[in-house]
Amino acid sequence: MGCNDDDCLLQGGDHDDHHHHEPGMPFEFSYAVNEDDNNYNHNAISDGDVTRGEYRVALPDGRTQIVKYTADWKNGFNAEYRVALPDGRTQIVKYTADWKNVFNAEVTYEGEAKYPDAPAPKYGANAPAQTGQNYLPPQQGGGYVY
Repeated sequence: MGCNDDDCLLQGGDHDDHHHHEPGMPFEFSYAVNEDDNNYNHNAISDGDVTRGEYRVALPDGRTQIVKYTADWKNGFNAEYRVALPDGRTQIVKYTADWKNVFNAEVTYEGEAKYPDAPAPKYGANAPAQTGQNYLPPQQGGGYVY
């Protein structure tokens, strides 16, 4: 007698206790697009149980996004996303998605952030110095009115 996922978890069971897995068909593919403002590629291979792949995308700001992933019936989809940030670090995001933990993302960084040096102050006269005073005496009838 089988049980649904929630019942199995409540009874201390595991998803694998009642899951019958039929292997898929092995495959392998790759493609690449290399055009102006459109540059990406993808490749994947599967033995029928586990699929492994990678894709790369040239982002509009010049960075390259790289995603490596595995997917199978037991462990779900697991991916590592990498992108070089403008500050010099590499951001790494590990994604996991499966029937039990649903979706998780763990973010880490490699390297040390580097920022451009602040511009050095410029000394010197920007405009000719003014001579004399720019004082105007109060006009007649000024002051408080009671």
